[in-house]
Amino acid sequence: MLGAKEIFDKEIKQQTKAKKAGEQKKLSKENLLGFLKCIQGIPNTLKNSEKEINSDGLFELQEAINKLSKASFNGISVDQLGEHIEEIKDENQNNNISKSYLWYLKAEAYYYLSVIDLANQAFVMNLWLKAALNYCVATELNPEFVAAWNGLGKLNSNEDRYDSNPLGFTSKKALEYYEKALAQNEKCVITLINMAHYYNSQNKHKDVIDYCTKAILLSHKDENLFILRGEAYKYLGKSKKALNDINKAIEFNPEKASSYVAKAKFFEKTKEYEFATQQYLKAAELVHDLKCKVVYYHRVWYLYRELKQYAKGLQVIEKILELNSKDAMGLQAKEDCENLQRKEESFEQKKGESDKYFEQLMREEKDKNERKSTNKNPRNNKKRKGRLKN
Repeated sequence: MLGAKEIFDKEIKQQTKAKKAGEQKKLSKENLLGFLKCIQGIPNTLKNSEKEINSDGLFELQEAINKLSKASFNGISVDQLGEHIEEIKDENQNNNISKSYLWYLKAEAYYYLSVIDLANQAFVMNLWLKAALNYCVATELNPEFVAAWNGLGKLNSNEDRYDSNPLGFTSKKALEYYEKALAQNEKCVITLINMAHYYNSQNKHKDVIDYCTKAILLSHKDENLFILRGEAYKYLGKSKKALNDINKAIEFNPEKASSYVAKAKFFEKTKEYEFATQQYLKAAELVHDLKCKVVYYHRVWYLYRELKQYAKGLQVIEKILELNSKDAMGLQAKEDCENLQRKEESFEQKKGESDKYFEQLMREEKDKNERKSTNKNPRNNKKRKGRLKN
């Protein structure tokens, strides 16, 4: 039987091929059942979950759900997804798949499906409400279900995403749910990461470092932990430790754009703009999302403007317009850059003329002083008088 990684890698490859062929592949009941079979390797949470479920297993489950949702959920409606899960519940009542896992899976599916259209608040709130209800059922079936408590915390961490908050999410509730998860398993990496993110949102950087460090000791290959801890060190003024963590993140995954963005921000804070531009350019090279590329290039242009390197800035702006010829900020930046470049050239020209004029004045002043010096010298005066007598 294929492991979790193999199943999801295969699924994502199939999705990529389908997209290239112009097809919209939908999540079928078989896809979802394959996913459920995949997580059977993780012990039933209804029995001794605190002892049997280790942090790596839960972390793998979370990553698996993320991958499957991104690869497959776009082609299926919320109602269809719910029907599939209900059918699988009925078919698997007597096997070792926990009912609490099924409720949890449904909640996760609703949550990640909301990412499709975050701009539509009504759509998102409808899905988050369904996710919350399913997380609650999962915790009622199994009060020791760490992942479900984390799910409720994750929902409540969206308190400030929109102007209105009809579901009453609060960061205080998020912390309460994360603490319940931590009480069940203090070595769960996902919970430790969530706690670190919570304290980061509260600007409590010492707590961020504390929870990141605990998570790193359990899952030291997660580059995101080093980035998060590095950011906290940076805000506390511990530059050496901050840069060390960011470099470790790059070492673990040299192909991750966000690590280079973190390094660029570090150099911005230390006002080492030349180094910052290099990191943003590297991030733009690695990232696949065109919007992110444009954002990074805009940042590079801003730094080149600070450095008064307008020619390089213009090259970057051209890249922005190649990606999006109608980018309003890019068009404005091009106009601004050309104006600044003309002013700089005009200034340099005037400065050159001014320098020449100043040099001429200096020469005239020098000649004048030399003549005065000659007139004051007694020997020179006697010689002049002698020449006059003769």
